Amino acid sequence: MNELIPWDVKTTKGVAQAGETSHHNTYPCKLLRAYMRTRLGDETITASNRTDASRFEARLRQKKLVLDYDREKGFSYEPRTKEDKNFVLRWPADVPLPDSEEHLRAVTLDD
Repeated sequence: MNELIPWDVKTTKGVAQAGETSHHNTYPCKLLRAYMRTRLGDETITASNRTDASRFEARLRQKKLVLDYDREKGFSYEPRTKEDKNFVLRWPADVPLPDSEEHLRAVTLDD
């Protein structure tokens, strides 16, 4: 799942010693992973995670947002632009898109 996230998200490994905050277990990151698991058809996902994924999608649609990430500041919801297309996150221009339809579907909204 994490291989579909196009950013180098801060993890707990090494950040505690540096006095920094990790981002991989923040609520927006958890919502993104729940959404992707749902889109990939993961049958082991909990009902709570399914609800979280639905709420995440509803928020992005209703408020016309995408999830963005900055390694220093963490995750943020940003207004959707034309360049964001139907992605649930702001895909970095220098990162290749997922190479399979299944993985691409995991990071996009259906029209």
